[in-house]
Amino acid sequence: PEDDCGHIAGEDTECNLCVEEEYTTFATHSHPVCGTRCYCSSSSHSSRTWTAWDGTTKMYNGNYYLTKDIVLSSTMILDYSYVSYLCLNGHTITCENMVFDIYSYRTLVITDCVGTGKVISTNGNYVIGNNKSLTIYGGTILNTRESGWNSAILACSNTNTYIYGGRMEGQDMAIYGDVNSKIYVRGGTVAGTDGGYAIYGDGNLTISAGSVTTDGSTSIALYSGSFTMSGGSVDGSVFLYDGTDSPGTTSISGGTITGGLDCYYDTITITGGDIESAVLGGDAEIRAGTFRGYCSLAGANTNVYGGNFSDCSYLNIYGNTWICGGSFSTVAVGSEDCLYLSGVPKIEELQIAKPGTVSAQSPDGSGSFGAVQRLTYQ
Repeated sequence: PEDDCGHIAGEDTECNLCVEEEYTTFATHSHPVCGTRCYCSSSSHSSRTWTAWDGTTKMYNGNYYLTKDIVLSSTMILDYSYVSYLCLNGHTITCENMVFDIYSYRTLVITDCVGTGKVISTNGNYVIGNNKSLTIYGGTILNTRESGWNSAILACSNTNTYIYGGRMEGQDMAIYGDVNSKIYVRGGTVAGTDGGYAIYGDGNLTISAGSVTTDGSTSIALYSGSFTMSGGSVDGSVFLYDGTDSPGTTSISGGTITGGLDCYYDTITITGGDIESAVLGGDAEIRAGTFRGYCSLAGANTNVYGGNFSDCSYLNIYGNTWICGGSFSTVAVGSEDCLYLSGVPKIEELQIAKPGTVSAQSPDGSGSFGAVQRLTYQ
């Protein structure tokens, strides 16, 4: 099946091809699925007509919009294999417990054509429990519980969660991903408040646009699965630690991480992006990207073919590392570790704990340190 942009459902495509465009409200409630200010380049992303819904009846296949603020007395169970689209229309749905519980064969899509709509749980562990498929184009998904577990979205095992817009907010975490869950952040804001995580758990996380942030120190903490980033921004640190028998993977080709990257997944590939402070504890391959602050390469086998480390105050080498390209300020090699130089990397200062820890191989085979401007022994 195809989604409303003409993409195959579940395909890793970008709805942020959309550009902002003024939208006129007509007598009937009609707008594209992504809300009031969106025009998609796909011809199939056309306007649709929505049916008024007041929260007293079930939602089936179709498009629904709120006509007023709603207070639910209990969690709304979304069962059967329906695909339901809900426009908040600037209104708020509130429930003391979880608001929506999406069963394992159900799909829910939430949007907001006004921009002020909210889905709020005042005392539930989660606002939305996703056991199949959840897509957010707009609205605020907010958990206001003051104590105990507090999260906006629960992404259960083997589920898909797509964030194209809106704001997901929770105090413990905004999104919890269970084992083998898939979370795609393609826009919007995912925010952890009161020092909580934005995204936490054991799932597979892909960020291509949008903002992931926390008012604490760690925005993202994952303990298995994969982390892929090609765009967007993370304000706060990213902590990736593989605590399972299945090796985790990391791939970064774009975007900005401003709070630090601590990655201990087995396989790390970096081909772009801007990273402030990085500790890479697994085997890494770095071909491009900008690195700032303190950086450490601690994998058993790390290969650096490029990248700009000039704004990196210190690059520590722990383990076996090949540097074949890129530009560096200060590179320090420990006494028990090995650095191999080849190609034409640009290194302002190379600090060696003891002779023999660095092996240089120049293009002409002479084995000189010609690419190093200053060589010192610690």
